[in-house]
Amino acid sequence: MTGSGEAEDEARRGWDPDGVFKNAGGSQVDLFAAREERRRARQQQQEQQQGQQQEQYQEQEQQLQIRGVSQGLQEQQQQAPPPRPPLPSQPLRPQQPQQQQQQQQQQQQQPPTPRAFENPISPVSAEQLAAGGVPVATPEFAAQRAALAERLAASYMPIDLCRPGVRVLSWEPPVVVVEGFLSDDECEALTDGAQQSGCLRASMVGAGNAGRPAAGANAYDARRTSSSMMVDAAVRAAHAPLAARVDEVQRRAVELFGGGKGSGHPWGATGKMPRPGQYCFESPQVARYTSGQHFLSHEDAFPVPLARANGFNRHATLLMYLNDVAEGGATCFDHLGLRVQPKRGRALIFFPAFADGRPDARTLHTAASAADEKWVCQQWVARGFQAQPAAAAAAAAVGGKGLQKLAAAAAAAPASAGGAAAMVATTVATVPASGAGRKKSAGKGGKRGFGR
Repeated sequence: MTGSGEAEDEARRGWDPDGVFKNAGGSQVDLFAAREERRRARQQQQEQQQGQQQEQYQEQEQQLQIRGVSQGLQEQQQQAPPPRPPLPSQPLRPQQPQQQQQQQQQQQQQPPTPRAFENPISPVSAEQLAAGGVPVATPEFAAQRAALAERLAASYMPIDLCRPGVRVLSWEPPVVVVEGFLSDDECEALTDGAQQSGCLRASMVGAGNAGRPAAGANAYDARRTSSSMMVDAAVRAAHAPLAARVDEVQRRAVELFGGGKGSGHPWGATGKMPRPGQYCFESPQVARYTSGQHFLSHEDAFPVPLARANGFNRHATLLMYLNDVAEGGATCFDHLGLRVQPKRGRALIFFPAFADGRPDARTLHTAASAADEKWVCQQWVARGFQAQPAAAAAAAAVGGKGLQKLAAAAAAAPASAGGAAAMVATTVATVPASGAGRKKSAGKGGKRGFGR
């Protein structure tokens, strides 16, 4: 990303008072930096105005004090002076340090206000979460499985919910794990291959790219302290055993994601720029976290202006854990109250962007500091940015009926489903379509293939 971390976080939350991003089009201007300049200018202007008001207030105070002394000498305490009328537009007097400390303590004691989202959050029950999630592949959850599959196809992207080991951790936004997605041998091969390649470097944060220069630039950031490597074409050519393992993992992942069914395109080539509406894999990454390393709160999808400039956004994250981590290292979803502990062979799936390319801020997540060593393989599914997203139109058509089906499925759930009715009753309805288009842009950054 470009610009400051604070500006980036606010952009992700949709804060755009100047319309910088909305009216940016295909501009190559550093939008975060431009907005920061405007913000600093407004802040300086406000500080100047406050300073002028304070000077006026002090002058008025001096005048009143002079008048009060003169009046007291003349009246010789014959009567008390009338109460002083409040000054118009009088600024507050500076607080004493003790008063400021008390006020700060009171503010810290107040619980934070929960963030409101356009699309509500619908968690699974605490009991089912403690049991490892909802096993929707089993027959007793057939109704919930069908309703969730329809929502995924309409508003996100389809996945195979009938696969053994699939468990739902959140109904909305959808968060799923697949137990045993990788074998022990595959986990060891990926870990050993990354170590033997000599390609592990300090991890970076950036805009991602796909066979042509992309908007923004990859950069080191204190928020991400792991080491990682991207298994791109050059690494594949130099390390054939590692490439063979990655090919097998990606073949299985394409099956899990239904081969891009409903996109109107075949699954694209890994690391190559997808056509509008087409799915493909970015070059996967293998990452290592040693004790105390982390990746602080972040989203995997890009803000719409950046995604439009790049020509794609990230629509699914497939995070595969390559070893067991006894303490720390969990993937924590900040807004969902959800923690996923690394377990060898487990795959975590969530959807950073809606079907129309808009980021889903509810998927903000953190890679917590690991007390032990942690290895992961992360595979992002990219989709070419569309001028008129067909999937968003489909979501609008099916959204209301999809919500009704989820509610009906919950009502018909077997007794063993526990709190399933409550789990799905608030699932989000229609995801509104975005009017974002795709424009060609030369952009910045180097050619490295998808993945940063």
